[in-house]
Amino acid sequence: MALPDYTKFRAYWNLSETSGNAIDATGNGNTLTDTNTVGSADGGRDFEASNSEYFVRDSTTSLSTGDIDWTLGVWFKPESVGICQCLLSKDDSSTGREYRLSILDTNKVAMYWFSPSGNTEINSTVTLSAGTKYFMLGWHDAVNNKVCCQINNGTVYEASTGGRTHSAGTHKFSMGALMEINSWFADGIMWSAFAYAGVMTSDERTAMYNSGTPLKWINIKLGTINGIDITKVKTINGVDIAKVKSIWGIQ
Repeated sequence: MALPDYTKFRAYWNLSETSGNAIDATGNGNTLTDTNTVGSADGGRDFEASNSEYFVRDSTTSLSTGDIDWTLGVWFKPESVGICQCLLSKDDSSTGREYRLSILDTNKVAMYWFSPSGNTEINSTVTLSAGTKYFMLGWHDAVNNKVCCQINNGTVYEASTGGRTHSAGTHKFSMGALMEINSWFADGIMWSAFAYAGVMTSDERTAMYNSGTPLKWINIKLGTINGIDITKVKTINGVDIAKVKSIWGIQ
């Protein structure tokens, strides 16, 4: 399966740090500031809702949208269910609203696409469970005027935007909290999250799902090593690929 065009990733957070900020591996400068000390566990970042932990950064051009194709993706294992949890968003009514990928208190995944003339929301029918890792995608298809979401490379849920216009705002980007109301804190472990300026094909989404194993930026950027699909490479010079931090300076 072909991976998506790496040049369209506006940000890719490996979330493999043991502490501190969430580093944007693409080089686009969209590193997120640690707020209230997000921890680490199982190779990802461990959010505790009870401590209001999240990552945030000021608005940037590369994380702003307008009426364009746009995809959000994240691996997340909820430690709690039955609560609203905001995973990725640029959503604050005081400075304009753009998008939000969340888990609702019904344990469904929801993708929101905001417009001054009306908002579009699409919910999954899959019910999430605590302790299970999920790959969640939400996207806006500007050509076909749709908002979609998908879990674990399964059914694609979609809703029409009705062709409503959409514009960029100056609000902050957040991971693990809804800045609009300073709530909806994530409670669980998060791996590899991204913002992508495009709509992925079915094959590309399958490649990103990677049979249930989160990809790092090095997988996306390199694609192959010596002609071999990097997702199929198990070791490099005898070192487990999962433990390799960088190849030729790429993380």
